[in-house]
Amino acid sequence: MRREIMEAAGLEAFAEVGLILFVIAFALIVLRALFAHKEELNHAQHLPLEDGTLDGQESPQ
Repeated sequence: MRREIMEAAGLEAFAEVGLILFVIAFALIVLRALFAHKEELNHAQHLPLEDGTLDGQESPQ
């Protein structure tokens, strides 16, 4: 019954648009990861490990 209602509503285009947007976003994320600068990747790599210190010194807060 629910399937018949969804088919009658004509919402197939929204699903296709959503899938296309997902694929575009995924491709952009993959391309950004592949072509990111090494410094940016190193900074992102250490983000969970940073404790607010810079070279062993406490950072001002």
